[in-house]
Amino acid sequence: MNSNILRDSDFDTLLSYNRQIPNKDSVQQDTRINVPFPCECINGQLLGHVFLYPTVTGDTYDLIAGRNYANLTTVDWLRRFNSYPLNNIPDRNAVVNVTVNCSCGDSSISRGYGLFVTYPLRQGDNLESIARGSNVSAELLQQYNAGVDFSSGRGLVYVPGRGDFVHLLKVNVLIWVS
Repeated sequence: MNSNILRDSDFDTLLSYNRQIPNKDSVQQDTRINVPFPCECINGQLLGHVFLYPTVTGDTYDLIAGRNYANLTTVDWLRRFNSYPLNNIPDRNAVVNVTVNCSCGDSSISRGYGLFVTYPLRQGDNLESIARGSNVSAELLQQYNAGVDFSSGRGLVYVPGRGDFVHLLKVNVLIWVS
């Protein structure tokens, strides 16, 4: 995942956002990884970031959204932001716009958070486990994600964060990729 902040080969920067990973050459399966990217206004409609994904033989929107981008986007969003037909993505020399939604927070809830983790829900997640894992109260998570079923195993939630993060462009967001 290339972004304005991080390149595929920039492992040292990636590790600085993932202190739970001691070795850049070996990451345990199902480990969530924070990947920094800027949150921008897209087409005057929504906050997100567009990653440019170079296609390979056999790619489908479902594989790109689910496997390659850990459900940070959906097939519907890939169709919305690309002109390729659902079942006819070019095998080579094509680029798919992978749009990931993000959040810049809500100052009516708190002005103390300017960094948010775009967190793709997966089976086994629930409000308490996400709160515990992110060191944020369950109440605060619910305030920023009103009406979300944290146990659904699908969709995105936004986890407020603080820290010494790089401030580039507008707002940085971290994504957790499994």
